[in-house]
Amino acid sequence: MNRNKLISYGCIIIGLICYAYQGHFIERSSHLELILSFALLFLSFCWLQKTKEIGWKEILWIGIGFRLILLFSTPWLSQDFYRFFWDGEIQLLGFNPYEFSPNELLSSDQKSLFSKTLYDGMGGLSQSNYSNYPPVSQWLFTVLSFASNGELFSMIIGLRLVHIAADVGLFFVGKELLKKLKLPEKNIGWYFLNPLVIIELIGNLHGEGLMLLFLLFAVFMLTENRVLLAGIFMAMGVGAKLIPLFFIFILINPHKWKDRFYFLGSIGLSSLLIWGPYLSVLMGGNYWVTIRLWFDTFEFNGSIYNLIRSVGYQIKGYNVIKIIGKFTPFVVMGLVFVFSVLKKNDTLTRRFKSMLFLITAYLFISTTVHPWYVITPLLFGVFTNYRFALLWTATVTLSYTSYGMHEVYTDPLILFLEYLPVYLLLILEVSDKANRIKAFVRS
Repeated sequence: MNRNKLISYGCIIIGLICYAYQGHFIERSSHLELILSFALLFLSFCWLQKTKEIGWKEILWIGIGFRLILLFSTPWLSQDFYRFFWDGEIQLLGFNPYEFSPNELLSSDQKSLFSKTLYDGMGGLSQSNYSNYPPVSQWLFTVLSFASNGELFSMIIGLRLVHIAADVGLFFVGKELLKKLKLPEKNIGWYFLNPLVIIELIGNLHGEGLMLLFLLFAVFMLTENRVLLAGIFMAMGVGAKLIPLFFIFILINPHKWKDRFYFLGSIGLSSLLIWGPYLSVLMGGNYWVTIRLWFDTFEFNGSIYNLIRSVGYQIKGYNVIKIIGKFTPFVVMGLVFVFSVLKKNDTLTRRFKSMLFLITAYLFISTTVHPWYVITPLLFGVFTNYRFALLWTATVTLSYTSYGMHEVYTDPLILFLEYLPVYLLLILEVSDKANRIKAFVRS
């Protein structure tokens, strides 16, 4: 057995041990253990992805194996899953999750109907706000709640199996898109074996994988000139998470007017069917209030935002997030216009590049950047020669040091250590000095 194979087997064993340790023995407040295990996983993953001993078939089975290690674990880095199943449970009771916050339901005369375990588990922030999860996610939560008869651990396993299946589907459609781009099929491993993807989507049950699966299907259908199906998948992606809304006009840019009409019409009609059962005047107002929270209330791990906020403190003497929040939506719309209309998105490569830089710019100016948000630019980067998002999936794990036993506080030094390497690599990759880096990632 040659040396490279031995190292590869060693990396697989390290992965199995670290995923088992993270999933079954670690807590979010154990910062040193978290960072060290993430570092070991990331280094092992990079070796497995780069070595010639491992092909795309091996990547598939290794990735599935790593995911199955977490099958019977309880999410340990996020409490969002309690809210997922709360939304599912109240829908079985006939309540619209967009019309009532958990606090409102628990203060009602029917409070004995609702699960105290789910309510307590989700935390105060979620308890006081209306649901932000779009309808496709809500359907999934409701079906799992019904199938598990309200048993929390069964719901966790059910949702995890769905996300594993979504990732496997994404693996294959991503591989087909790489073939169309004449890039190595193995490059899908940058997503499929990435520790952040496995821990956040499978371990902690976030829905980005499902959203990205629908989005990639939409892109693939557009490459096959099946615009009506592409519109349905695009609407499903928006119905899982709202992020694909950013990319609609990037994807239709190079198409004929007739195709654009059919694509947008398919998205519109499908969205009406998806959102229709939840629509009401109260729902519309509450959902807008919820979306606004990401612009003018929530704060976590922002980069440019934190610099602006620091300047605001010097000038105004208080947190200026409310002022910033009034302008941020217009900046976002401006970014969408630049990358959708002003950029020439006439090839699949250029479309992925525009989507990559649009979502990156959005995250750079956001007030809130949870680690799993970085998975979207990571996937788009797979279909280009840019790897700054790959580096970001490693450095963003430093943000978990913000969680203490009783409070959330991000040290400015942590932000510096997380974002400086990412910005530097981004600058290098878009400059003429990036030839060596690009040659490395092409191999």
